[in-house]
Amino acid sequence: MIQYVLYKEESKKFIAYSDSRKVIHVKSLEEAHRFDTPNQARKAREKAPKKAAYFRVYIVMDNGELVKENSTITKRKKFSQMERKRIYQKTKGHCYLCGEFVDFDVFQVEHRIPLAKGGTNDFSNLFPACNCCNSMKNSIYPEELLEKITQIFMYQVTKRGNNHTKCVVAKQVITSMMEKNVLDRAKLQIACGLIESVE
Repeated sequence: MIQYVLYKEESKKFIAYSDSRKVIHVKSLEEAHRFDTPNQARKAREKAPKKAAYFRVYIVMDNGELVKENSTITKRKKFSQMERKRIYQKTKGHCYLCGEFVDFDVFQVEHRIPLAKGGTNDFSNLFPACNCCNSMKNSIYPEELLEKITQIFMYQVTKRGNNHTKCVVAKQVITSMMEKNVLDRAKLQIACGLIESVE
C-alpha cells in the first residue's frame, strides 16, 4: 500500500505525533507518521500551520526511497512487447483495479502512482488495467479512486434506497471492507439486496 509522510528537506525532519497527539519533529523515516492518502497528509499540515510550515508531502516507495509529490513529471513511455508481457503477467491478465480479465491485445499499462504525482515508469509502479478503470483513475491515486467510488456508491444507495436497513448495512459493509483494504462485489450485492447469497 502506498504511504505518505510530511518531510522538510532543508532540516531533514519528518512530522510525527507524540503520545498526547501533539505534532513533533523527528529525524528518521521509521518514526515519521504515515498517512494513507496525500489528502490526509495535506489536512494534517493545515491543522498545524506553524509546526508543519514548509513540510511537503512525500511518497514512501517500497524500497524506502522518498519521492516528492508533484516533483518532476516523468514522461509517458511506449512499452515494448516484452515489457507489456511482464506487466500483464503480474496479475495473470486481470485488471489490478477491478479484477476483470482483460485480453492482452487491449489491456492498458497503468501507473499505480500517477506520473503527474511523481510516479515513474519503473516496473514496480506498472500494472495492467482495463480501459474503463484506467480512464476513471486518470491521474489520481488508487486510494482516492476507491474513496470517490465509495462516495458515489453510498450517495446512490442512500438516494435510491427506500429500505433504510439495507442502506445502513451497505455502509457498514463498505466501511469494513475499506478498512481491510478489500472490496468484494458479491458482498456489496448482498448488502444492497441485489442478490440473496453467494453459492
